[in-house]
Amino acid sequence: MSADDPYVYPGTNVLRNKFGIRDEARLDKRVAVISAARLAELALQPVDGRFDFAHLQNIHGYLLGEVYDWAGEIRTSNTQPGRIEIPHEAPEFIQGQADYLFDELGKADHLRGLDHEEFAYQLGGYWSETSHLHPFRDGNSRSQAAFFDQLSRNAGWAIDWREVNPDALHAARIFAVVDAGKNLTDVIAPAVKPVDEVPVSTLGQLNRHSLMNAGQHLDHMVRRIENEDNSTYSWPTQDEERTLRRREALAARAHRTATAELDHLAVRLDHHGVPGHHHENYHAPPNIHQAPHALAHENGPRL
Repeated sequence: MSADDPYVYPGTNVLRNKFGIRDEARLDKRVAVISAARLAELALQPVDGRFDFAHLQNIHGYLLGEVYDWAGEIRTSNTQPGRIEIPHEAPEFIQGQADYLFDELGKADHLRGLDHEEFAYQLGGYWSETSHLHPFRDGNSRSQAAFFDQLSRNAGWAIDWREVNPDALHAARIFAVVDAGKNLTDVIAPAVKPVDEVPVSTLGQLNRHSLMNAGQHLDHMVRRIENEDNSTYSWPTQDEERTLRRREALAARAHRTATAELDHLAVRLDHHGVPGHHHENYHAPPNIHQAPHALAHENGPRL
């Protein structure tokens, strides 16, 4: 908490907001709900723009304009990422550095025409520079995710957010000021796929099976640097997280299959005019209604 931070209520860490909420946990929940809804909307109808800094500002304004008066505006106070004693770009230099960075992105044709390896490398580099800018007082992660998701699709690639570890991503964005975005590239590269293979609805659907928090990832990244380990970034719980993710996918697939079979059965019953099918006293066999749950249980946790 900073006594001279104009963005927070005096004596608190709570950002001033349009709802007048002064409890940090309550505000975080409200922001999460609103931004999730806005991200879902952006997945279907992205904000028009030229992939310049104004485009990023408009995305931020769309995501958080309902919460903060300053949404989409350059911050006026200094900020610093947690656990890394290197401040973000100073407010007075953000506009100039942003103009330069996004001008370079334009000269690179917004990363169109690149193969997978080069695209992931360039994406990680531009994302790390944008993370260091940290142009807004809050909401940088969400707005950058939406921006680079849209940029990727425009370039013929897509980020499958279901395969992105949120804590590893957060730590890699913070650590980018140290390693120039290497870990960030390593985290997102496996999730970058041809655009026609990834539904737009995955935006904002970071996988839920993160067994290390961002602080633990940062500690792990520091140890790797100290040990001069330059291999592709990996972490101890990665294989277990992949197993959990596969189980969840299998359970979801089983549930969809069972639901489709029930729907098909209902259509057949209606088509053949089974007596009493919709009668109030009619009860389908228990195994019919239990099928989705049973299948889901056999293949993993229920969703």
